Amino acid sequence: MTTSDMFVIVGAGLAGAKTAGALRKKGFGGRVLGRTHPPCTASSRHFRTSTTITAPKSGS
Repeated sequence: MTTSDMFVIVGAGLAGAKTAGALRKKGFGGRVLGRTHPPCTASSRHFRTSTTITAPKSGS
């Protein structure tokens, strides 16, 4: 690999960060780009059920 090579890591969470770190540790000096979905807010989430999920009742 040359320093003009580039890796695109899909998923910039913990696994993506560890992947980028492993590339550097192995000597990769090129560009590393992490891509992920934009952060979502609570108001942009859609519920997938019409019922409320609750903790089980004790004694059940």
